[in-house]
Amino acid sequence: MAGERRPYRYNCGTAHRAIATVAYEPDSGDPRRRNRRFHSHLAGAQGVAGSQASRAYRDSWLQAHCGACGKSVLCASSALDRIWAARCGVENLLCGPPKIVENAGHAARQLARPIEEMGIRVVDLSEKVFPSTEDRQFASDFLRSLQQPIIAIHPGSGSKEKNCPLENWIALFSRTGGFPDAEGKQGGHGKFPSLVVISGEADKSQTEQLESEWKDRDVRFAKNLPLPQLAAVLERSIFIGHDSGISHLAAAAGANCILLFGPTNPNVWAPRNKNVRVLVAPSGRLSVLEITRVEAAITAALCDWSVEAGSES
Repeated sequence: MAGERRPYRYNCGTAHRAIATVAYEPDSGDPRRRNRRFHSHLAGAQGVAGSQASRAYRDSWLQAHCGACGKSVLCASSALDRIWAARCGVENLLCGPPKIVENAGHAARQLARPIEEMGIRVVDLSEKVFPSTEDRQFASDFLRSLQQPIIAIHPGSGSKEKNCPLENWIALFSRTGGFPDAEGKQGGHGKFPSLVVISGEADKSQTEQLESEWKDRDVRFAKNLPLPQLAAVLERSIFIGHDSGISHLAAAAGANCILLFGPTNPNVWAPRNKNVRVLVAPSGRLSVLEITRVEAAITAALCDWSVEAGSES
């Protein structure tokens, strides 16, 4: 902390307590219970703004997390957050942006500016998560029967416009699609990678189609996994996805990421990690992104995996 000697305790904003719970309590309790707590706190904080229950929830949360320390710092993005923080005696208030602005730099840089205004220089904008021993054990058990390397794909995102057509994913991973082996050779004799499909509740329709299409193949489907466990599953994979939260999780976990961007700007929204390669679709339309470009990126990633595996053996 440049020029700052007083002790500070940093608290995420009330609407983001779930993120703080996952970040600061990685080893506490059952991961499914953590995920339920994640959503219950999020729902409580984002309840009807004018309701008595919502006000009581936020007041009690602020008192518990900020009132005990007068020099706490609360990251707030709304006028209501500021009012509640003042009522609870917060002395130093960080005000984060209510939304990301497209022409104001990378999203992470925009979110870091309130901290930099305190004299704390943020030099590394890459994302990092650290799976617990228990989550890594889950991943080991989940992937045990699969041959390395692991290619994990997430065909969804928060918007249909940000998704490659499902038929492109099917063509990319079809038996006759020219998919390379772990040595990067077309039709070679190296280790053929295993395929894991990541899906959540919003991806149900796509997942059902892929399950039907690949019913005779040894494809593993990772459905609705708690985020800490999913991070551990993705940790050592080659990951292919879109502009989505799961892609950020994969990058933070250390996966070798190939991210397909369409209408959104990767200079604002793509993870800044060195383990991320971005392919941008012409005219922002993922439907016209050539499969050969994705295949070439996968071939390069498999070559990298082969080199790393050789150096570890």
